[in-house]
Amino acid sequence: MVQPTHLIEFYKNLSESGIRQDYKYKLKKNIVSDISDFKKRISIVKVNSDTINKIIKGGNTTKNIAEKISGTLNMPVKKLFDIINTEKTLSEKSISHHHRLISAMLTIAVQWQLIESNPAERVKPPKVTQKEAKYYEIDEARKMLALLENEPLKYKAIIYIVTFSGLRAGELAALEWSDISFEEKTIKVFKQIQYLPERGIYEVENAKTNSGNRTIPIQSTLTEILKQYKV
Repeated sequence: MVQPTHLIEFYKNLSESGIRQDYKYKLKKNIVSDISDFKKRISIVKVNSDTINKIIKGGNTTKNIAEKISGTLNMPVKKLFDIINTEKTLSEKSISHHHRLISAMLTIAVQWQLIESNPAERVKPPKVTQKEAKYYEIDEARKMLALLENEPLKYKAIIYIVTFSGLRAGELAALEWSDISFEEKTIKVFKQIQYLPERGIYEVENAKTNSGNRTIPIQSTLTEILKQYKV
């Protein structure tokens, strides 16, 4: 039977180094003597060619891709790759998410009369330290926008959109002209571009929430810049 002490010990273990599963992997130096032969041997791996080139040039990759390449070459992962940032631990937010998930599962177990009470309710959830968001001061934003006057119009349009609408990078990348209404002076946001090394670039819809799908009013200044850029 799960006891509160078990959960406390589990959360403590989650905060230790070496527990994460998303460490980055880097190809060992001088492991590839013949790049063309290396590419040929791993050509059957379903991995984007740009990702392969990045790995060969010393870029980091995921555990999943490292295992695919190692399996294809019939070599241990640790012989081909170095694991980066192994001392990095799970964030307080991730541990708190584990607590909420476990508590929800145990609540269902109580409802089904599999257990008499939920031990997670007697455990204080891990404290999450609120971090202040980074942002530009008004004077910094004004200086940045002033400097944009001498830059190409496409860069000016990108920075103005982000500054006056607050779009995330993926949402900005997915933006189309059909999402912009010059008459109503609005931008509709409901999708974003994402990237996974094993899948490449793809488009997904935002979560169906007010913070995900939304219509953003835009200023006349931004509207005029977008009209110029469209032309």
